Amino acid sequence: MGTDDRFDPHLGLLETTDRLVEELTMHNLKARERLREGIAWLEARREGAGDAEHADIEILIAQCHDALKRMESLRGAYQDVRAINAAAHAEHVEWLEKRMLGGTESPHERRDRAERLERLRVERQARMGELRRRAEEAGRPPQIEGEDGSRGAG
Repeated sequence: MGTDDRFDPHLGLLETTDRLVEELTMHNLKARERLREGIAWLEARREGAGDAEHADIEILIAQCHDALKRMESLRGAYQDVRAINAAAHAEHVEWLEKRMLGGTESPHERRDRAERLERLRVERQARMGELRRRAEEAGRPPQIEGEDGSRGAG
């Protein structure tokens, strides 16, 4: 059995999804780092701010924390997608292995099928032998009474 080098669209989709999720995860990580830096900068500015600026800083910090929470939930979604993808990949690889090993049969099922085929082969050979024997018997000229030349004369 050779290997099948054709493009597998299912695996291609899984690999593309993995790559996209990895890129999104990295962007998410960088964005969360930037948000934390922004929050730290805003908190440092809050100490010397006047009343109006202080209120604006509080609003911005609250918005940054909200964005950070949303990004954390996205991080969880990315992990879920990765887990689902990994399971789908494992399932698909198992299916491919079954297909490459002669269909969707397990080794036990293949062994059972081979045994059934062998029994059928032996049975077929026995039937063919029986048919030959009958054909040989049918092919012999019928034995006529008194073939030894002693026909009964009237």
